[in-house]
Amino acid sequence: MKDSTRRTGQRARNAAVVVPDFFASGVRWPEAQPETQAKVPVPTKPALHLWLGMSRESVVGIVPPGPLREQVICVPQRLKHWFFVHGGKCYGLAHPLPVSYGDLNVAKAPKSSQTRAKMGVRSGRSTGEFVDSLHSMGSTVFSQFRDLAGAVVSQLDSHGLDTLVVTVDKELPSEALRGFIFGLEMACYRFKPAVNGQIFSFALSLHQQGALGERKGNKKRIVENSAIDRAWLSVVKQTLLQAKATQFARHWTNLPPNWLTPLNFAQSLKNLCARQKRVEIEIWDQARLKKERMNLLLAVGQSSVHPPCFLKITIAGTKKSLKKICLIGKGVTFDTGGLDLKPSNAMRLMKKDMGGAAAVAAVALWANKISLKRSLEVLIPLAENAVGSRAQRPSDIVCSRANLNVEIHNTDAEGRLILADALDVAVTSAPEPHLVIDVATLTGAIKVALGSAVAGAFSNSKDVEQSFTAAANQVADWAWGMPLFQPYRAQLVSPFAHLVNCVDGFGGAITAALFLERFVAGKQWLHLDIYGWKDGAEGCYLEAGGSGQGVMALTEFLLAEDAKSYLF
Repeated sequence: MKDSTRRTGQRARNAAVVVPDFFASGVRWPEAQPETQAKVPVPTKPALHLWLGMSRESVVGIVPPGPLREQVICVPQRLKHWFFVHGGKCYGLAHPLPVSYGDLNVAKAPKSSQTRAKMGVRSGRSTGEFVDSLHSMGSTVFSQFRDLAGAVVSQLDSHGLDTLVVTVDKELPSEALRGFIFGLEMACYRFKPAVNGQIFSFALSLHQQGALGERKGNKKRIVENSAIDRAWLSVVKQTLLQAKATQFARHWTNLPPNWLTPLNFAQSLKNLCARQKRVEIEIWDQARLKKERMNLLLAVGQSSVHPPCFLKITIAGTKKSLKKICLIGKGVTFDTGGLDLKPSNAMRLMKKDMGGAAAVAAVALWANKISLKRSLEVLIPLAENAVGSRAQRPSDIVCSRANLNVEIHNTDAEGRLILADALDVAVTSAPEPHLVIDVATLTGAIKVALGSAVAGAFSNSKDVEQSFTAAANQVADWAWGMPLFQPYRAQLVSPFAHLVNCVDGFGGAITAALFLERFVAGKQWLHLDIYGWKDGAEGCYLEAGGSGQGVMALTEFLLAEDAKSYLF
């Protein structure tokens, strides 16, 4: 512990921020497991074995060295009741509330319908009925299996195990396996070790269920297993890349603002993209910002000792005839509110005000690992909204890059200002974009409306909004379509400028989106208003901190858009 604290103290004094390579850590494939492997390997050391299925029978247990098929125990339970077997004792791994079965002898599990009913076991339900019931509870198969994984990784960690052997029911829906894989990776993250480059890591071995032997009491023996289906394996690897990208976003959001200054953020991402053939990256300093007339971005950051900058990343697509997609992320590395100072309790978490930038930066890293057909352009305006003698004032008028004069009504509505200049870069830079998406921790009003887990999706295209929310909700990165209610536009009128940056009263998430719409020049556009934070441990997120909200939604949407491009 002393050594870890010492290293953390040294890092605080360093100018540069070192971000771990999450693509090379966390859940990993053991080298000894080729894709064509036909049998489950005999463990050479204790491992956690999990039977993963949608039926009412499941198993979790530590497998000691020796023939695997002699050690597997299967206990009839519902999906949310799982068992961890260790030292002759069986413990419940229930979700969402932990359930302990104490010294329950798994070989003598209750068989009577009354006892099973008390344990929450229900019979006669088909897989299809079970899936439907999850949706009726406002959940999905993906999210249920995702959160289950948190309990599994907790057991690996607490018992010092570094191998997880998963036997997958051949009838398991692919979204269940994807959710489980995503959850495994999320549960690996802890900030304190990660900041020193130490990430909990384990080997994952996946196998498909084969024939089962005869039941003896409450036990079944797995006679034969085959390698995971190649199509499924492709889905698993794709999900794992998306999950690891999400870890980057979480870690960036968790970094303290005295470490993650605007320039340090830009430099850390540039270092991660170094020596990549398909990636071009530019960092615009203050001189370049002045040349580009990005006065709104300069105004927000002018009072900080850490000057603003602008990051532009281009990932080349494989099909040059297709128009690019542009992603923009709000990168306010700390937000005091400016002269319209936030109260202390509202300022406490404002290091997360770059959650949108973290999300799109993570998507850029993910896109570099795969081959999208469309080129991807990622724009990140970075600034610190500080208090000082040079801070912008309420009633200041600033001319934007789009030649629209903006009256500053409230200095705490700074995010939309830096996004406005970035949007103008996106819509005026050649080649013309097919679609522009901005992601931002923009308003508290959206949290009031939808809570912390659901992002508000505003778009000037109904098709884009529906396609995006469908993709987001499929992977439980929840998003809900919100209205661009045009009559509210009149509230943004200023007697002194083209528009004001915000208004008082209700509907703040809508008026913020309407402000941004003024800068998209009629291009297809979607605005995602996120919270980007977990206030406490929940499901597969085993500690409070950055959630990586938006990464799964964006990557899933981009994959769907890529699939559509086959038609053109």
